[in-house]
Amino acid sequence: QIQTISPSPTRSAFFRRRPPPLSTMTRNLVLAAASALLVQWAHASKPTSYIDIHLITSFSTTGSLETGYLFRIPASESNFAGSPPKGPKWATHSALTGGTSSGKDPDNLASKTSNRVKVDDHPQRRLKLPPDSDEFLCNESKGAADYTNPAGNAASAVFDSDTLLSGYEGTYVLVPRGHCTFEAKARSAQRLGALGVIVRNTLDSKYRLLNETEDDRFDTTYGPHWSNTKWPVEQRDYDCGDNGASNKFGLRAEVDASQFAFAPNAPYYGAVNDPLLTGPAVDGNLCAQAANVDSFEGRCPSERCLLTGRNATDDGTMLEACCAWDLFLRMSTDGDDDGDAVPQEEEEDITIPALFVTMENGEELYDLVVDAGRNSERGDSVQFVNVVPYQRWYPSVHYSSIVVWLLAVVTLGVSAYASAVEYRSSWKKISKAVNDGVLVFQTGNTDANATGRERANTEDT
Repeated sequence: QIQTISPSPTRSAFFRRRPPPLSTMTRNLVLAAASALLVQWAHASKPTSYIDIHLITSFSTTGSLETGYLFRIPASESNFAGSPPKGPKWATHSALTGGTSSGKDPDNLASKTSNRVKVDDHPQRRLKLPPDSDEFLCNESKGAADYTNPAGNAASAVFDSDTLLSGYEGTYVLVPRGHCTFEAKARSAQRLGALGVIVRNTLDSKYRLLNETEDDRFDTTYGPHWSNTKWPVEQRDYDCGDNGASNKFGLRAEVDASQFAFAPNAPYYGAVNDPLLTGPAVDGNLCAQAANVDSFEGRCPSERCLLTGRNATDDGTMLEACCAWDLFLRMSTDGDDDGDAVPQEEEEDITIPALFVTMENGEELYDLVVDAGRNSERGDSVQFVNVVPYQRWYPSVHYSSIVVWLLAVVTLGVSAYASAVEYRSSWKKISKAVNDGVLVFQTGNTDANATGRERANTEDT
């Protein structure tokens, strides 16, 4: 019991006060923690890996083999698959396997042994396109193939009937985005025996049917299948901008609808349409030709456009097209939305690396593989493309993370101390009141109205 001998309005009001709210420093700490999480999510749109590209030529007449480094491209990873081996620090600004200094830091060729890269740690892998019968690696997700059963009829078009090998063992597969999930593509590549998959972004992947079971064989004279098409999303997939504004990104153009095809691969036939919306005006990009801007490349860095799903004219003869974004993304798991009947918990883990490249780099890779195949058909040589993927170097522990940790600990300690200032002050007042006899702590059933009672024995309190 606490007995007040001389109650006062001030003292009574003190005991009715609520605990003080969180201090400003505590709130700032919470905001800092939230910002740290946002930084972790933000890296999803940045390249986290690199891919060195090599062209290999084998001459049948002499039996000689020529290898040549061409270039390297950045790539982003996924949250459901494995990662390529980590590269050294110097490979963040120089190709790991390029030039005469391959495997060494080009800025320090007489470097320490630790700067050397073991070839076995970063081997070259042949890059191949998907099977002709499964160009998007989506047949499994649609129930049209089962690559876990090479002898099955649905997989017979891919696997050799005698060896039961797919021909993709030990390779990387370059597959276009779209028609099924990223995880479904990676799992099919793994079942084919590939050691990795590279998903290239495409304009075609921005369109899809709202109802895939609906008959999509319609008369293309009337343009797109308006009622059954999910179109690209403004600001996320493209930016129409303002053609009249200077030093701005994004643009809008009106393109002839009769030039495009929307079947047989409804809702958008990429094989026909993508070249008409890609590259500068001199390459036949209808969007670049129609855009009334000073510099198409300056206003649209991707040099690619997307149809927005809106008519530019009332009669529907012209369609609206806007500048497409060509960005990296961190591929996410599909959460068992891969189309097959196997529950997520029963699916095998994807251990091979799954990398994502932009439309520009993906088309460059695709053209390189196609050209190498055509050159091989001439008979005097065999050409193929090899890739060396490796993860971008990052420090396991960085001094900045230690500084941030210390700052968080100090901030939390100071904010906790500052939040308890009033409690400490209050206890001093209570202690003084007890010592002065104003407050009496006692046990047992006593008369609360008693006055002049001595302070209770400490052992009795």
